[in-house]
Amino acid sequence: MHYWAWGDQAALRVALDVASVRAADVDVAAIAAWTGRELAEAPVYDRGRRDHFLTELRRVTERRL
Repeated sequence: MHYWAWGDQAALRVALDVASVRAADVDVAAIAAWTGRELAEAPVYDRGRRDHFLTELRRVTERRL
């Protein structure tokens, strides 16, 4: 959330590193649904960063499965 809400690059890297190691435990669909609800309720969040995060999350989790 720190990345897509506030643009924190370090948080993005950490989240993707953890997701890469724990790919089997990551439910990308649930994360996409949650972040979609967050965007609907608080449109101040950056949709482009959220979409980038989900793209990268899918990339790192699919690579490890």
